[in-house]
Amino acid sequence: MATALASPADVKRQLRIADDDTSQDAAISAALAAVNSWASQLKWKFAAEGPQMETYFDVNEDATLWLPAPDSVVTKVKVYEYPSSYGIPLSPIELGLGHGFDLTDDGALILRPVLQISPFEGATAQRRLRAYSRVEVHYIGTGVVPKAVSEGIAILAAGFYTDGPRALKGLKSERIGDYSYTVGSGSAQDEMPEYQARAMWLLKPFLHRMRVRVI
Repeated sequence: MATALASPADVKRQLRIADDDTSQDAAISAALAAVNSWASQLKWKFAAEGPQMETYFDVNEDATLWLPAPDSVVTKVKVYEYPSSYGIPLSPIELGLGHGFDLTDDGALILRPVLQISPFEGATAQRRLRAYSRVEVHYIGTGVVPKAVSEGIAILAAGFYTDGPRALKGLKSERIGDYSYTVGSGSAQDEMPEYQARAMWLLKPFLHRMRVRVI
């Protein structure tokens, strides 16, 4: 059974309904279930627990990869280069913390480019960026749902309760290669409600796979 990303009490707080008021519990739980069902279709493992692995394809050597949760404990990072010109697969390379990759407090893993030294006299080390066919990040999930996720889901559930399916209308998950993202598809006449914009602002770091070049 999937981990609940928010509780009915979280939704009640958004609706400013007292927690001991049970008259609307059934409708609130139904709204929360609808939003949780939408969220469960996303690739991100919001609250994964125990050993996990995220795989990223076609990754630049200086990429920034976002983990499913900022408190994930990374145990191993393996990169795979593209096959040789003869079509022979190359062996994976395991990167080390501090010289192959760095971690940030907000759940980002920054790959470090390899410095190449020119064979010519007087030349200095320089960056010659490559691209990996695949990067595997092994980590330990804590099973704790990030606070921003709980709040964003609660806001959407509160919107679903008061506004019906329009709360999720126009939100669709799409993918390009390994990079998934959520977009709005509403027209100018059907603008994103204010609560939906607030919720997506909180959820965006967890719904998107962003790749940022390191300068």
